[in-house]
Amino acid sequence: MRNTRIRGLTINRPRLKILEPIFKNWIKSVNYYCSIFPGKKGDAPYWYDEVTTMSTLAGAIWIAGGVALQELNMKKYATRGRGQGVIDLMFYWQKEIYAVEAKQMPIHIDKENIRSALVDKVDIKMEEAITDFKRKQIPIINKIAMVFIVPSLFPEDNCYISDYKKAFHKRLRAAKYDIFCWVFPKSARELKYYKLYPGVAMVARSL
Repeated sequence: MRNTRIRGLTINRPRLKILEPIFKNWIKSVNYYCSIFPGKKGDAPYWYDEVTTMSTLAGAIWIAGGVALQELNMKKYATRGRGQGVIDLMFYWQKEIYAVEAKQMPIHIDKENIRSALVDKVDIKMEEAITDFKRKQIPIINKIAMVFIVPSLFPEDNCYISDYKKAFHKRLRAAKYDIFCWVFPKSARELKYYKLYPGVAMVARSL
């Protein structure tokens, strides 16, 4: 892990910089969870699905001083046929309400995926989140489509993990998403269930 940043946040859209405290708390929340369940037989909140991973983001919002609700049925707010369905996350922060649709994308990383397929696959998932927004017609102005990316690799490739993380970070950062956040907890670097699951990244676009 030398010379490799194991956590970080880049916000490319100025009006979203107000959300910086939330995503910094998200990094801390993931780190804290993994520190409670460390090692090869440990656990990580990103090991399951987007609902579980999203719970750490919801917790980070509360810690930062906002409020958040997951799996919110928008039927209560429906007007003239708008606002149907369940929204992944709705939160209130700095006098603004935000809606989030999220997808989770596990991906095995190797030289080929890092070089070419990574961003393409992320963009497909991003489009799925955007399509969900269009289908549900959420009557909230601030909409964020989000993808949690969970890389894995074979144990025998562990010697390349530092190089893979650098390339993983470089590819996603170069794609210039509105928000790019990543965390590879020290306590999860050996997390193993057939493969290694060293961390999670999140990319988002504001709609």
